[in-house]
Amino acid sequence: MAAGCIEPVPHDLPGNVELWHLDLDQYRFDPDAAIFSDDERSRAGRFLFDDDRRRFLAAHHALRQVLGLALDRQPGALAFETGAHGKPRLSEGGGLEFNLSHSFQQCLIGVSAERPIGVDVEVVQRVVDAGALARRHFTRGEIEQWERAAAPDRARAFLQVWTRKEACLKALGSGLSVPPGKVEAGCDDRARRVVVELESRRVQVELASISLTGVAVGAVALTGAVA
Repeated sequence: MAAGCIEPVPHDLPGNVELWHLDLDQYRFDPDAAIFSDDERSRAGRFLFDDDRRRFLAAHHALRQVLGLALDRQPGALAFETGAHGKPRLSEGGGLEFNLSHSFQQCLIGVSAERPIGVDVEVVQRVVDAGALARRHFTRGEIEQWERAAAPDRARAFLQVWTRKEACLKALGSGLSVPPGKVEAGCDDRARRVVVELESRRVQVELASISLTGVAVGAVALTGAVA
């Protein structure tokens, strides 16, 4: 991986966890390289705009570089499949868990050798219908915290909650089978443990916001033992 393109993200999470951040508009790669699967090219082709298509391919190129390095395998030899709720995984992962998120040019990759992982990143911008979305997807405590935020900080506070919830749900691999309003992720950036009702069991998730560039917020979550 070229220096300055994919940067490690410091964190205090336990276990063998790596977080990587990159600016997709600064990432240099060959979009016609044989590294991509037919599925990746098909998905990239669905985007209407060139910037979106290039950013999608850049994110997946970077993901293959990170995973190839972790597994000591050629990035182009990696094969992917999806779980029951659409979460990507390696066909022959050898126990390696990963997750990818990108928003505009900002990209976050999480890799864990021990536990399922979820990551989410959002570029900070005004959220249309933020109040309605909060009432639909936030817990009462999260709404109260968000409403106390100063007006200039409202968008960042909203997206901080959103990324924390998304990271939890992605770590669980549950899709929307678990409503976001059932996850008490919190509005601040403190690490916390969340217990989530998942089908017939209760799963503990370790959750943390992470420090990124000033224009984006991010979060990472790891599933733990059944509570």
